[in-house]
Amino acid sequence: MSTNGSMALTADDDEFFRLALRVVLTEKLHIPEVLETGSLDDAIEAMSINEAVRFAFFDLNMEGLDTFSGIRATREAFPYVRVAVVSASRDRWDVLRALDAGAHGFVPKGDGVKQMEEAINLIVNGGIYVPEFIADIQGVENGAPGQSFEGTTPEERHLENLTPRQNDVLTHVIKGMSNKEIARAMSVSESTVKFHVASLCLRLGVKNRTQIAAQASRFRPR
Repeated sequence: MSTNGSMALTADDDEFFRLALRVVLTEKLHIPEVLETGSLDDAIEAMSINEAVRFAFFDLNMEGLDTFSGIRATREAFPYVRVAVVSASRDRWDVLRALDAGAHGFVPKGDGVKQMEEAINLIVNGGIYVPEFIADIQGVENGAPGQSFEGTTPEERHLENLTPRQNDVLTHVIKGMSNKEIARAMSVSESTVKFHVASLCLRLGVKNRTQIAAQASRFRPR
C-alpha cells in the first residue's frame, strides 16, 4: 500500500511513546505527516477534519477508550482508516477483543523498536498483526476475568465512565436534538457527533438514537 500523501494519527497520553511512534512512521515507513492526540475525542475530531488520515494507532488505556466499542465505532465511522491498538498489556483477552472489534493489529509497547517497526509496517501494508504471545498458554482462555457490579443494571454499567464529550452528546440525544443541532451546540463536526452516537448504540446494544434516548432517560433526567 502506498503511503504517498497519506497521514497517520497517534492517540496516546504518553508523549514519549508518541514521539517514538512518530519516528517509526516518518523515518522508517516514510509517512509524510503524523497527527498527535491524547484522547479518543481529540482523535475522532482530528480524523473528521483531516480526510487524508489513513492509519490510526490507539493506546488501549487512553482517555475515552475505556471499552472496545470505541474501536468498533471508529472502524464504522472511518472505514478507510486502518486502526491498530498499541498497548503495554500482554493479556490475550485484550488482544482478542481488540481484533474482534475490528482492529487491524495489536502492537505491544514492550517489544522493542525493531519489532514495533515490523508490526506497523505489516499493518500499514494491509496485513493484520497479532503479537507472538497470543500463542502463550498463559492468559485468559475462557472469557474475560470476572467482575462484580452488584446493585447496577447492565444499562447503567454501560453508561459509566463516559468522557465529557460523550456525556454531552448523550444529554443532547435525550433532548431529541439532531446531529446537526448537537454539532452546532458543541462546536464540533457532525462526523464527530455521528461517531459518538454510534459508540453509544454499541454500548447500549441498541440500533438508533431513539432507542438510546429511551434507555438512557431511565437513568438521567432530560
